[in-house]
Amino acid sequence: MNRSYELTCKEEIKHELLNLDDDKKEFLYLQDDEILSEFYEHWLKFDAPLVDSMRGSIDETITRKMNKAIDER
Repeated sequence: MNRSYELTCKEEIKHELLNLDDDKKEFLYLQDDEILSEFYEHWLKFDAPLVDSMRGSIDETITRKMNKAIDER
């Protein structure tokens, strides 16, 4: 049951990622294969309606990863 929930949520995350602007999509394309799991784990910490929390979680994760990439240059 837990795995079904995770898979369903990850499908919803993928759907939300399609709505991102092109710069963020390009950045995500260059990330590791575990990025979807990272979005999911971060999203689990949010306490808000599903889609709203998912969008916020995705945005925070991308911003954090982009800032880290800039700092590592």
